[in-house]
Amino acid sequence: MSSEVGELSFRLLGRVSAIRDGTPVDLGPPRQRTVLAALLLRLGEPVPARHLVEAVWSSTPPGAAAQAVTVYVSTLRRTLREVRISGDADGYQLEATPEAVDLHRFRRLVVAAGQGDPESALPRLGEALALWEGDPLGGLGAAPLVARSAGALAEERLAALRHRNEMRVALHRYSEAVAELSRLVTEHPLRQDLRELLMRALHLSGRRDEALAVFEDAERVLRREGGTEPLPELRLLREEIRNGRPGKATGNAGGREVVAEGRPQPGHPVPAQLPVDTADFTGRDELIDRICHLARSGEAESQVTVVVLDGMAGVGKTALAVRLGHRLSLGYPDGQLFLDLHGFTEGTLPLDPARALDRVLRDLGVPGEEVPPTPAERATLFRTIAARRRLLVLLDNAGSEEQVTPLLPAGPGSLVLVTSRRRLPSLPGVRPFSLGVLDSTEAAMLFRRVAGPERLGTVPPEEVDELVDLCGRLPLAVRIAAARLRARPTWSPRHLARRLRDERRRLGELEEERRSVAAAFQVSYRQLRPAQRKVFRSLGLLPGPDVDVGAAAAVAGSEPWAVERSLEDLVDSHLLEQHLPDRYRFHDLIRAHAATLAEAVDDQTERRTALHRLLDYWLVTARAAVDRMDSNRTTESLAVAHPPRHVPTLTGPGEAGDWLETELANLVAAVERAAGSELAEHSWRLADVLWRFFHLRGYLDHWVATHEQALDAARRHGDRWEEATVLHNLGTAYWRLGQLPCALDHYQRALAVRRELGDRTGTARSLGNLGLVLRRLGRLPEARERHEAALALFRRLDDRPGEARALGNLSIVEELLGDLDGALARHRHALAVFRELDDRPGEARTLGNLAILLRKLGREGEAEEHDRGALTLFRQLGDRSSEAMATAHLAAGMRRDGDLAAAEREQRRALELAEKVGDPGLVHEVLLELGETLARSDPRAALAEYRKAAEVAESVGNGYQRGQALERVGDAHRAMGDAAAAAESWRQALACYQPLEVPEAASVAERLAALGGPAATSG
Repeated sequence: MSSEVGELSFRLLGRVSAIRDGTPVDLGPPRQRTVLAALLLRLGEPVPARHLVEAVWSSTPPGAAAQAVTVYVSTLRRTLREVRISGDADGYQLEATPEAVDLHRFRRLVVAAGQGDPESALPRLGEALALWEGDPLGGLGAAPLVARSAGALAEERLAALRHRNEMRVALHRYSEAVAELSRLVTEHPLRQDLRELLMRALHLSGRRDEALAVFEDAERVLRREGGTEPLPELRLLREEIRNGRPGKATGNAGGREVVAEGRPQPGHPVPAQLPVDTADFTGRDELIDRICHLARSGEAESQVTVVVLDGMAGVGKTALAVRLGHRLSLGYPDGQLFLDLHGFTEGTLPLDPARALDRVLRDLGVPGEEVPPTPAERATLFRTIAARRRLLVLLDNAGSEEQVTPLLPAGPGSLVLVTSRRRLPSLPGVRPFSLGVLDSTEAAMLFRRVAGPERLGTVPPEEVDELVDLCGRLPLAVRIAAARLRARPTWSPRHLARRLRDERRRLGELEEERRSVAAAFQVSYRQLRPAQRKVFRSLGLLPGPDVDVGAAAAVAGSEPWAVERSLEDLVDSHLLEQHLPDRYRFHDLIRAHAATLAEAVDDQTERRTALHRLLDYWLVTARAAVDRMDSNRTTESLAVAHPPRHVPTLTGPGEAGDWLETELANLVAAVERAAGSELAEHSWRLADVLWRFFHLRGYLDHWVATHEQALDAARRHGDRWEEATVLHNLGTAYWRLGQLPCALDHYQRALAVRRELGDRTGTARSLGNLGLVLRRLGRLPEARERHEAALALFRRLDDRPGEARALGNLSIVEELLGDLDGALARHRHALAVFRELDDRPGEARTLGNLAILLRKLGREGEAEEHDRGALTLFRQLGDRSSEAMATAHLAAGMRRDGDLAAAEREQRRALELAEKVGDPGLVHEVLLELGETLARSDPRAALAEYRKAAEVAESVGNGYQRGQALERVGDAHRAMGDAAAAAESWRQALACYQPLEVPEAASVAERLAALGGPAATSG
C-alpha cells in the first residue's frame, strides 16, 4: 500500500510512479521516468547532468544525450507543477517535501525505529516496510546506474527486515521471527547474518534440532554456491546451541552478559553520533556509488569493511565520510560511532588508542567502572562487543595506522570509514580511495550553491569557471571564496577573480575568520621531518609544472636516493601528487604555500643557489639529450657552477627525444624564470641548447617565446655575443614559420652584431641563412651573393663543414638561376667534403638535393639511386623527419614515371612518419606531395589533402605554407570545373603571399587575371 501526502506523491519502492489526488500521473516514456527517479533519489540535492545521462542510457550515450535530458526535465516541469525542478544544462535539483516520496518516508521511519525500544520499533518498521510494492525503481531501463541504485535500495529493505526480526526476538515473538526469517533465508541463501538470527530464534523457541539443521544447510549451500565455509561466529553459535548456552541472546540479561552477547542493553540508547550532513555537499557521485555498493555487497557481510578516504587538506574527506555515513546508516542499526582522532589538528595532540577505546566502550554501554585499565584489554573487549553487532564507525582525521588498528571491529558486517591526510596502506583489509579535487562542473556547482543565487543569478558561467580554477577546484578553497563573495555585496565575481589572480596573495585571499587554506596546509607541513620539510620548500622554487627525482635532487642539493624517499613521503602525506611513474607535481595552492615557506624560512642566498643548481641540471641534461638526438653535431662541453650529481642515462636518440618531450614544459618555464632572475645567463644558454629540439619536433611557438625572452635578457645584461646568437636562432624560427620578412630582419640584425664583434664564424653562418631567406623570396642574385660570401669566409676559416653547407646552398641557387651544370659540380663537391668529414646527415641531404637536380637533367636512373641512398642513410641515422621527406621525394619520382599507386603508397608512408615526428611543416610538405599525386587521377581526393595542408599551416601561423596549400586548393577546384571556387582559393592564397613579398604572388595574380577576377583582397 502507499498513502499519499498532500496533492502529489511519488513511488520509488516498486514501479516508479506519481499519484495526484489518488490518480496516477502520466510520467512519459521510461527514460523520462528514469530522470525523475534520479532526481527523487537525491531529493533536494543538485544532480549533475552527466549523472542523469549515465542513469538513462545503458550503453554509450548518443551525442544529443544532454539535450534529451534537458527536454525530459522541461516536460517533467510542466507535468509536475506542484514541485520545483531548478537548475540548467549543467545539473538539476528537485525540491519537494520528503514525506511525498515513499523512499524518504521509509528511511525516516527506519531511523526512528532504531532510536526507540523494541516495543515502539516494531510498528514503525512495519509501517516502513508496508511502503514497498515490489522491486524498487521498477519500469525503468537497464542502465548500470539504475541497477546499482535498485540493488542498494533492496539492501536497505533487507536491513529493515533484519532489524524487525531482531526486535521480535528481543520481545520473545519467536514464531513471527521464524516465519519471516525462513522466507528471507530461502531468498538469500548466502546471507549468514540472516541464518544466524534464524538459528537463535529457533533455539530460543525450543526448536533446537531445526536450528542446527539451518547451520548444516548453510554449510552445504556455502560450499556449493560460494565455495566458502560458514563464518566463525556461525560455528560458535552452533556449539552454543549444542551445549544449550545461547540463553544470553534473549536480551533480558544485564550488564556484562549483554556486552558479551554484543547487543545493546535494554534502555541504553543506540549510539547515533554522525555529525550533521553538509547541506550543500556537491559531487563525488560515482565514488559514493562505488563505496555504497562495496559496503552493501556480499563480501561486506562476511568481513569487516574498512574504507580509507585519504587526500590533501581541504579536499573534503570528512564531508564525504559523513555523507556516506548518513547514506549507509540504515544498514547498521546497532550504532554509528564518530571519533575525531586529531591526527592533524593544530594545537591538539593526536587521540591515543587507549582514550579512544575508553570513549567507544562507554558509548556502547559499558559502565565506566567496567572499562579495562590497559589498551590491549580495552581493544579485546571492543572486538568482543562489536563481533555480534552491525556497527558503522567513522574515524576522522587519523594520523597513522597505529591510531586506527585498535578501533577496528573483528566481526563481519560492520563498516569503518577512515579519513586521513596520509595514506594508510598497512591497515588490514583496507579499501583505500584517494580523493582528488572536484571536476570543473562540480566545483562550479559548489561555488554557486555556497555563494547563493542572489549573488550569481546572471553571472556568466565562464566567470565562475575562472574563480573555481583559481581555487584549484579544492572544496575548502571554493567554499571560502564563495562565502567571501556572498558576504561582500560590493564585490563582483570579476573583482574577486582579480584578487585571486595574484599568485603571491592568493592564499591570503582564501581565508576567513575560522577557516584558512594556508593554515590547513601548514598543519600537514608541521607533521614532516626536517629532511622532508627541506625538500618540500625547495620544490616551491620550481618554475615548471612537475619534477623528476634528478631535478628534485638538484634543487634540494641532496642525493637522489634520499630525495626520492622524501618525495614518496610527501606523496603519502598528500602534499605532492605522483601523476606519472617517477614524476611529481604540486596542487597549485600547495605550490604557492611551498613557495611562501621557502621565502620565509630559507634566506635569499640559499634560494638562489638552489635555483642555480636546478638550472645547471637542466642545462647539462638538455644539452646531452639534444646532442644524442643529433649525434653528428659536435659541440663544446658545457661549464656550469654546479655540475649535477646525477643525470639520466639516455642511450639513444629515442630516449633523448622522450626525455626532452617529458621535460618540455619545465625547460620552457626555466628559460622564463632565468630571464627574470639574477641567473639570466641561463635563459640564453638554455634557449641556444633547445632550438635544435624545437626545430626537429616543430615546436615553433616555444622556439619564438623562449628566444624572445632570452633576447630581452641578453640585451638587459649587455651581452652582445649572446644577443647575436639569439637573433640568429630567432631568424631561423621565423623562417620555419613562413614569416620571411621577419626572418630576414633578424638575420640582418644578427649579421650586423657579429660583424661588429668580429665573429667571423657567426658572420658566415648568418650570411648563409640570409641567402636561404632571399632565395625563398625569389631574390636569387642577392641570395647567390650571400652564399658566395659565406663560402669564402668558411674557406678562410678552414671550416670544412661550413664550406660544404655553403656549397650545397649555393648549388640550389645556381640551379634556380638555370646554371644546372655549375650546380651539379658544386653539389658533387659538397658531397665529397661531407664524405671526407664522415658527416652522414650532410651526405644524405646532399644526395637528396642531387636527385632533384638529376631529374631536371633527365637522368632518372641516377636520381632514383641518389634518393634511395639518402633514404638509407636517414634510416640508419634514425632521422625520421628527413626519412619522411626522402620517402616523399622518392615517391615523386614514381609519380613522374607514371606509377601513381606506388607513389601514393610511399607518400602515405611518408605522411605517417611525418605525423609521428610531429613537425607541422613536414606534414604540410608531404600532404602537398600526396595531393599532387592524387590530382593526376582524382582532383576531389587531392582537394581533401590540400585542405588538410592549409589547416596544418594555419595551426602554426605559417602564412607562406598556407598560401602554398590554398594555391593548390584552387588548382583542384579548377580541375573539377569550379572556376568560382578556384578564384576564391587563389585570392586567399594571394592574401597570404603578398605580405611576404614572395614570387609566388605574381603567378597566382596572373591566374586570377586570366579568370577575370580581382587580383588581390584587402585586409
